Amino acid sequence: GGSAGSDSETGSLEEDQEVRKPFKEDVHEGKTLFIRGIPFDADEDELSEVLTQFGALRYCRLVTNPATRMCRGSAFVQFFSPSSVQACLQASSTEHSKGIHYGGRRLDVTMAMSKQEVKQFEEQKHPKKQVDKRNLFLSKEGAILPDSDAARDLSKTDMAKRMKALAEKKSKLANPNFFVSKTRLSIRNLPTQVNEKQLKDLFLKAAGGPPARVKQVKIMRSSERVDSSGIGRSKGFAFVDFTEHEPALAALRATNNNPGLFGPKKRMIVEFAVEDSRALKLREQRKRQRTQAKKTTTSSTSSTSIKKEESGDSEPKAPSMRTKWKLKCKAKRLRRKDRKLEEPSPASKTPAVKETAQSKPFGINGSKGTSIASRIQVGAKRKRTSRPNENASNATVAKKFKTDSTEVVAQKPGLATELQKLKRSNLQLSEDTHLAPKHNVKLRREDRKEEENFTKMVDSYKRKLFGNVSDSRWFE
Repeated sequence: GGSAGSDSETGSLEEDQEVRKPFKEDVHEGKTLFIRGIPFDADEDELSEVLTQFGALRYCRLVTNPATRMCRGSAFVQFFSPSSVQACLQASSTEHSKGIHYGGRRLDVTMAMSKQEVKQFEEQKHPKKQVDKRNLFLSKEGAILPDSDAARDLSKTDMAKRMKALAEKKSKLANPNFFVSKTRLSIRNLPTQVNEKQLKDLFLKAAGGPPARVKQVKIMRSSERVDSSGIGRSKGFAFVDFTEHEPALAALRATNNNPGLFGPKKRMIVEFAVEDSRALKLREQRKRQRTQAKKTTTSSTSSTSIKKEESGDSEPKAPSMRTKWKLKCKAKRLRRKDRKLEEPSPASKTPAVKETAQSKPFGINGSKGTSIASRIQVGAKRKRTSRPNENASNATVAKKFKTDSTEVVAQKPGLATELQKLKRSNLQLSEDTHLAPKHNVKLRREDRKEEENFTKMVDSYKRKLFGNVSDSRWFE
C-alpha cells in the first residue's frame, strides 16, 4: 500500500513538472490566455471546468502570492488547439452579451504576453523620467554666445572672459565627479570696491526680496595685496550661495550682463557654480568627525565625573574669589578680637589712671581730670603690658599669647567658640588655597603698618605738647 502511494505521488510530481515546463515557453505558440477578475478564493479545478466548454485544456494555473499562497485574481490557461483560444476570446468579448462568468464575476480574457513584451508595455505605459543628477541642464544658463543678440553690446574683453569661463566649465563637466550646483552662483568681473554686505544686498534685491535667503557670500581676496585694515584686495571673483533654487535662478537672470548695476563697461558674469563631489564628500566627512569627536569628549567627561561622584574620589573644587575674600575678612575680624583679649582687664586699668589723676589733677587748660600727656602715658603703659618687645623671640610671643588668651577665655567662657572659629578659618585657608603662606606674610605686614601709624600719631601728639623731642619709640 505504501509503495503504491509513493508511486502515485511521484507520478503526480512528474506530471506537474511536465505540465509546468511549457508554461514558461509556450507564449509564442498563441495557445495561452491570461484571465483577470478571478475571485481570490478560486480553485483551479473549478476554473478548468468552466473553460472546458471551449475545448480541451493543457493546463490552468492561478497566479498566487508566494508568501500567503492566495490567488491574486488572475490565471494562465493553455488550450491544445488555437480554435479553442479564439472561441474563448469571442465569448469573453464586450460585444457578446453573455460573457464568461465564474464565482459571480465576469472574466476578462486576453492573449498572454512574454516577459519581454510585458516589460515594453510597462515602459510605454509608465515612461521613466530621466533624472539629471549632475544638473547639466543648468550649465548653459547665463551663457552668451558670440553670435547672439546679447553679445552685440559686449566689449571684446568681456566676451573673451565669457568664452574662457565657458571653456573652463566644459572641461570640468567632462569629469563625472563634477556637477552644477542648483543654489550656488559664481560671479566674475566684479568691481574690486564691492564688499560682502553690498554684494549680499544686491543679490537679495535681484532675487525678489525677503522670502529669498542667502546662506553664504564669499569674495576671493589676495593674500599679498592687503589694505591698511588688514583685508586683502578683491580679485573680482565671488560666490553667492542661496538656500533654494528659484531665487538663485531669478538673481542670475537679473544680474548677468546687466549694464545698470556697475555701468556698461563693467558687466558681471553670473552663472551656476561647478562643484566637485569628492571635495564636498571630504568636507562632510570632516564635519561629521568633528561633531562625533565633540560628542565623545562630552560623554567621556560626563561619565568620568559621574563615576568620581559615585566613588567619592572627585577632586574638591577650587574656592572662588568671593569665598577667599569672605574667609580673609573673617580672619581679620577674629584677629581684632584676639588683640582686644590681649589688653588687661578694667580692674587693672583703674589704679593706674587714679595715680596719674592724683599726681596731676588739672589738665593743661586748667580743667579737672587727666591731661593728654597722662593719657598718652597710660596708653603707653597699656601697650607696654599688652604688646611684647620687638626683640622678644617668636616662641616667647606665642607662649605669652597662649597664656593671655587662656586667662581671658577662663574669665569669659563665651569666647571659646570664637577661638574655635578662628582656628577653623585658618585651617580652611591653608587647606583650600595654595596662598596660605603669602596670606600670613601679608597679615604680618598689615600689623606692622598699624603699629607704625599708631607710633606716628603718638609722636605728633608729643610734638604738639612738649615740642621737639628726641626721636624715640613711644614705649621707650
